[in-house]
Amino acid sequence: MVEEQPRKLSFEMDLNDVVGPGDDVDPLLHLEKDLESRAGREPLSHLIAYWALGLLNNAPFVILNASAKDLLPEAVGGFYLANSIPSLCVRLSAPYWFDLVTYRARMIAASLLMGTSFILLRTFSDSKGLLLCCVALMSVQSGLGETTLLSLSSRYESNKTLTAWSSGTGIAGVFGYVYVIVLRDVFKWTTEERLGWSSLLAFIFIFAFYNIEPVVDSADSTDSSSTQGKSVVPMKTNLSWKGRLQLTAKLWPWTIPLLVVYWAEYAMQSGIWVVVEIDGYSSDDFYLYSNLCYQVGVFFSRSSGMVWQPDTKVLWLMPAVQTAVLVFFIVDINTQIWYDRSLFGLAIFVGLLGGWVYVNGFRLIIEGEKDDRLKELSTASAAVFSDLGCNLGEATGLLLQKLLNK
Repeated sequence: MVEEQPRKLSFEMDLNDVVGPGDDVDPLLHLEKDLESRAGREPLSHLIAYWALGLLNNAPFVILNASAKDLLPEAVGGFYLANSIPSLCVRLSAPYWFDLVTYRARMIAASLLMGTSFILLRTFSDSKGLLLCCVALMSVQSGLGETTLLSLSSRYESNKTLTAWSSGTGIAGVFGYVYVIVLRDVFKWTTEERLGWSSLLAFIFIFAFYNIEPVVDSADSTDSSSTQGKSVVPMKTNLSWKGRLQLTAKLWPWTIPLLVVYWAEYAMQSGIWVVVEIDGYSSDDFYLYSNLCYQVGVFFSRSSGMVWQPDTKVLWLMPAVQTAVLVFFIVDINTQIWYDRSLFGLAIFVGLLGGWVYVNGFRLIIEGEKDDRLKELSTASAAVFSDLGCNLGEATGLLLQKLLNK
């Protein structure tokens, strides 16, 4: 893999505009060098903050899915859809307005949605209709936060920020299921109590955002607040709607694997693992622990972005294997040829495949786009396909759950 040269800030036009003949340009040149040295740097504190953002953005989604059988046991697949479709709508629209709104504004909105949704979920957990509306609100938060932070990660020079984000989203799954299991089984908290106290995660979420490193370019270098990393402005593009659609379409070598791998794994989670019963584990227990094992696999694979970087051919192989595992589970639940605790190991493998496709799919998209102005737009556009895969998988899971329960 050829290492890209550091990006040069578009600062020369500003210098020519403000420096006249005979002026001493050294102070401005020092300012340019200072901005360049700050832009996109990735110290450990920044990587930890970005890792925390990945954890906290995805944790509410996992906490809700882990609580699905408690909140809506008769239609887990439908619950999953309510937790995903609004996120998909945000991602579908993102390429057409994200470059008009600052990252700070989007992150404040995501934090408010997170805290409010948890409080409303506790309040309206007894009403099926209102419950699903609250779940949908949380889904908006998930899509807004993930698409925003994925886009921002493309502004940094190396793969470290993307890997930190991916690792955080991976551990979010483990955190979410352990969080529910411990509070339910050890502390004996009710579902409503768990949801109410989870609103505190929103405060930690916005705090982490205010502790990432700044990304400075000519669009916002005159804004004193931008050098504190608080209101960095997205790179503007002049693409028409048609041009943005064409940009999304050209990403197919990486977005199709994202879509397929998510479709297969969410079909398993929401449609098959909810009805499996093995010795020592009821269907409720198997659902919870298989999803926990899956999230362990996701964490390790999403954390491997700096260790293993497969090419596009390998990226396409992994969704094919994931689909084969889905077919195996459908056959196995009817034949029970392999029906013991070792199925948890297969759930870990499902998570590994999904995480590898995620982190490497977005890495290849960022590396493949040479125009810095389009990197953010490309990642926002590609994020649609992971959510689309989730929604298709959950719709498939809803059908599978009905068929397998007959």
